[in-house]
Amino acid sequence: MFHVEQCPREVVILNEVKDPSCEYEDKPSILSLLNSMSIHQDILDYYLERLSLLGKVSVKKMFGGAGFYVNGRVFAITDGDTVYLKGDEENRARFESRRMKQFIPFEDKPEQKMNYYSLSSEDLEDDDALRELGRLAVEAAARAAHKKQPAKTKRAKSKT
Repeated sequence: MFHVEQCPREVVILNEVKDPSCEYEDKPSILSLLNSMSIHQDILDYYLERLSLLGKVSVKKMFGGAGFYVNGRVFAITDGDTVYLKGDEENRARFESRRMKQFIPFEDKPEQKMNYYSLSSEDLEDDDALRELGRLAVEAAARAAHKKQPAKTKRAKSKT
């Protein structure tokens, strides 16, 4: 996706750094490219309002989309068009029974799926469905965080 040019003196990515002795074609800057991919704030505010049914939700923009957090754990993401809820072995069957599709971040690599499942616009609008499915995603986020915690080391007992 990013165009890289080789100049005799340096590597140039999207013309962010220019060597005056090299000729470059005009290309968008990295910042303008990322801004063009950003999710629209109105959409983000709407998703945040709906997901707040689950409790105190925070949001962080990333990679042209956003992640939604409860208790510092990401439980949902969006690419702007769709909200995806965190899945795992315990909630996957429930999500799949509702025909929720797994998130594929790269269209040209459909085999690279992430454990997030699409939330339909109907479920996003239905308070009961959103609470149920959102709770499953929050629980999956908690389980994932628990798995990542390093085992506590035992203190050596001092001999006296």
